[in-house]
Amino acid sequence: MWIFWLALPLLVFIGPLEHPEFRSLALTGFTLTGWLLALIFFVLVLRQKTRRRAIPRLLFLSFVLALWFGFGFHWGVRLHLLVYQSDYQAKLAAISQAQPDKTHADICGEKCRIVSATPLLVYFHFSHGFLNWVDLVFDDSNQLHTKSRDELREFDLYLYRVEPLPSSSWNIGYFGD
Repeated sequence: MWIFWLALPLLVFIGPLEHPEFRSLALTGFTLTGWLLALIFFVLVLRQKTRRRAIPRLLFLSFVLALWFGFGFHWGVRLHLLVYQSDYQAKLAAISQAQPDKTHADICGEKCRIVSATPLLVYFHFSHGFLNWVDLVFDDSNQLHTKSRDELREFDLYLYRVEPLPSSSWNIGYFGD
């Protein structure tokens, strides 16, 4: 069970998921399962006989959950971008070379949203939850992450935060109702 629980986020971030809704459910399931395991280990700690084996497990679980809440999603997005950056670059090349008569729906379909052609600004759907979602944002001007929350709201009503990724034009965009 430990291996599956620890491998789930890697599979979710690295796996080629076609449905961003599933990614959000799987990550929520990972968090809830972690809390359930913590509760089980806490109960085992309270029992006298299994205390020595349960305490290290509880400490390890607490460490993993603390890392998950602090950095897990950001690291997962970076890992996903590392694995699939060539696919995203191919899509960006197709967008920039598209004929003017092609609509955005013809180029992206449901997988991305072209906000601006010059400078190129594209949202790639990544993880969709209830009333909030996270997209990979390609910003050719590299100025989106410098805007305040109010400026982001004027730019896109649902966008409330942008975190830059180490690669120059990629960002994590946080959206919500």
